[in-house]
Amino acid sequence: MTILAVCGCEAGRRALNDHLANLLDRVAGEDPELKRHAVLQIAMLLERSTRADQAELGREQERFYASIVPRHLLASSINRQEHEWVVERLSMLVRAGNATPDMLWAIGKASPDVGIRPLLVLLGAYPVLLDDEAAYQALIALESFLNQSSDENHMHYATNYVGFTCAPV
Repeated sequence: MTILAVCGCEAGRRALNDHLANLLDRVAGEDPELKRHAVLQIAMLLERSTRADQAELGREQERFYASIVPRHLLASSINRQEHEWVVERLSMLVRAGNATPDMLWAIGKASPDVGIRPLLVLLGAYPVLLDDEAAYQALIALESFLNQSSDENHMHYATNYVGFTCAPV
């Protein structure tokens, strides 16, 4: 099922969703170069859409994103349902034994509300599903989520789920 089935949107949104579906198919594919490039585009689309204020993105940042993601797709930002869909698809690929460190890095570019719980589930499967490098990327993503989030429930959830306690610095 694509996100189109969930959110029936206009042409720009359809193009973005079609592109996301195509990228996720490439991530599931066998070609390592296509997979890496697809994960990079997904991560940049997620990151750009989580920026607090799109208006504050400077020209250099916009050029950076446009150098990675087709410019016409940058007109739309990924909404919450799309974040959830992308994170779930990436998580499914990791759980299927196809984990690469950059996939965990990409999950870390989603909004904290969407990404933290699936990320913790994947971290809980270390070392079965994740090698050391993938686990390291997941920990960096977790740290980023906790630093971005103003929701104290995320900190409590993370510390209880992982089974250790830490104090905010």
